[in-house]
Formats: sequence, C-alpha cells, structure tokens
Amino acid sequence: MRESSRTMRVLTVLAIFQSASSSQQPISDFLPDGYDQYKRPSFGFERADVCNVTIAIYKLGPISESDMVMTADLYVRLEWTDHRLNESSAELINATKHHDPKRGFISLVGADADKVWRPRFYFKDAVAEETPGTVSSSEFLRLHRGGTFLSSKRVILTSRCDVDLAFFPMDVQVCDICIESYQYDDEEQLIAWSSSETTLLTPNTAKFSVNPVVVHYSRKTHWDDLEADYTTLCMSVRLTRKLTMYLVNMYLPSMALVVLSWVS
Repeated sequence: MRESSRTMRVLTVLAIFQSASSSQQPISDFLPDGYDQYKRPSFGFERADVCNVTIAIYKLGPISESDMVMTADLYVRLEWTDHRLNESSAELINATKHHDPKRGFISLVGADADKVWRPRFYFKDAVAEETPGTVSSSEFLRLHRGGTFLSSKRVILTSRCDVDLAFFPMDVQVCDICIESYQYDDEEQLIAWSSSETTLLTPNTAKFSVNPVVVHYSRKTHWDDLEADYTTLCMSVRLTRKLTMYLVNMYLPSMALVVLSWVS
C-alpha cells in the first residue's frame, strides 16, 4: 500500500512537471522576422561581434612525457550579445513561468538552444576532446535581457605539450591551452579574455606542482591563403616537477647501493 501511494505521488509530480514544460512557448515564437541562426548578429554591418571567453581549469593530469600531451578538465564559458534579440528576449523571459525574476534570464535547452546563433571555437594543438557523459547535459545556455547570452560547457581536453627533459628531474614545463575561432576572422568576430588570469581549482598533480595562477595572453595569426587575421587566446600552465618522489625512489636507493658496494 505504501509502495503504491509513493508511486502515485511520483507520477503526480512528473505529470505536473510535464504540464508546466509543455505550457512553455518555444523560442521560435519570439524570434524576430527574418532571424537566421546561421548568420552572426552583426552580419551586414561594418562591425565585429565581441565574445568574451573564460576557461576554468578544474583538474590537471595525467601528463605524459613520452607522448608529450597534457590532459585537463575544463569549464569553457562564453558570453556574447545578439542585438537582434534586444526586445524579444524580454518578452520571452516575461512569458516563461520558470525564469528567475531576480536574475532576469532563462535557460535554453534542446531544440531552443539550436535556434539561436552561437560562436564556434576549437582548441589548437588538441589531440582529443571529450564531453563527459552525465545524467544531465554538461552544457547550459542562458539568455539574459538585452539579448546577452552566457554558455558554459565542461570539456576534458588532451592537448600537445612540448616537454623539455634536459634538466630532469629538476625541470619546469610550460604548457599552453589555446582557443581560436575557425569560422570568423577578426573583422567579423573579436574574442577576448574576460580576465587577465585564472586560478586553478586543483593546483597539484601526482608528478608536478602547478602554479595556481594561470596567465592569459593573446596572439594574432595571419593566414596568407585566406588573407585574414585570427586572434588566438592562450593560457600558460607552469608545471614544476616534484623532486621528492625521485629522490626517494631513484637517487637515495642508488646512493645506498654505491655506499654498500664501497663498504663490501
């Protein structure tokens, strides 16, 4: 009896949730006439769209010296404004029952997220890129009043890192994580860091001590065949090898064997 009543309560909650979800109007009902999600917001105007980028490193490792690759667990956050939705964004937020009235935004999921324009980027020097499989999606997209979008995505990235072992095991390695737009050049889209540095959430690995402050910088790349300039945003991760492990496991046993051989 208790089990059946519990099942009824669960079904009731699901029915209420589905009814509330179905009552929400799709974003296509609020998009202005002629809106094209495949065209950037400032298409046809002599100005570039601006996208601010934030990358938070949740965890580093493993780092393979033999393959010269570094794996990092990242949260990539993008922020841009689509002026075409300046008015319709407020109408959509007000018409949605489940928006946050204090923050003034709504979350776009499923088909709604595919009906708006979004900037496209790729990681340079990437060997593998994985989106972790979770119960819910590891990406969200929010629409604020004024047509400002905020997206965040979790990525497990494996990228190349040129490792110099000349001073092993007292070496210091610097690995870069770079992101670049592959669809638009600087005349069409400008990308910039939201801040000049970031802080690692988990600063140490098994083999390396990592500087918790990661420095950001940008550089321009000119493609002669395209006759265009592209901005590349990079963050430098400084890795200092932990010497204690090698002293205990390599140097001290070797020194002990040499001393024993002399004594004998």
